[in-house]
Amino acid sequence: MKPFKLFVGIGGCCALWSGGAARALAAGNVAGCTAVDPCAASATLTGSMALPNDHFGRSLAIGADVMVVGTPDADCARGLQCGEAYVLTWDGSTWFEAARLTAPSPQNVGKFGWSVAVHGGIVVVGTPNEFCASSLRTLCGAAYVFRHNGATWAQDAQLRAPDQQTAANFGYAVAAGQDVILVSAPSRSAVYVFRYDGAAWTEDQRIDVPSGLVGSGFGNAMAIQWRRGVDR
Repeated sequence: MKPFKLFVGIGGCCALWSGGAARALAAGNVAGCTAVDPCAASATLTGSMALPNDHFGRSLAIGADVMVVGTPDADCARGLQCGEAYVLTWDGSTWFEAARLTAPSPQNVGKFGWSVAVHGGIVVVGTPNEFCASSLRTLCGAAYVFRHNGATWAQDAQLRAPDQQTAANFGYAVAAGQDVILVSAPSRSAVYVFRYDGAAWTEDQRIDVPSGLVGSGFGNAMAIQWRRGVDR
């Protein structure tokens, strides 16, 4: 079996196991971020400002030498559980923190970082509890796109469902591929497809759950292989 690397979110930290064979893994207590061998952790990662109850590692995505770790319960000046996400980069010998991402206008219980995805120089972060654009009293959700410009990670776009349905949990799950992003709204049993045309991200399609399966959790998790989306 070829050597592998396995990244595991533990809720207060993120552990990296590497080895030549797949074996069972177990996690220790969150406060100590202790890995219980049979596979020795080759790295234990934490965010520079993440606290144990922030749930660093609630979501996790990895690309070529880039890792994104969601921390949706991190507090902010505007309230509790605003959320944040960390971008970590592999320099050939270790993982280092390249960026700490937050919503441009963090919101109380916004849960920014509930979901994350990465593809190439693009990072997507879901915030399913963000207020609707038209109201500060109802929750619609959003997803944010960050692009690496050669030096830093800068916000490239804010994605919202065009229909802006309340309590949709838009951003509950996200996935990224070559010029395509999927964002789910499982409370509405829908997945939205956004495509990049070289200048902007625009909605290309809405995928609805087949009739009779509304409320089934459609969109709770997603993945992209090549240019096709797969719901699971």
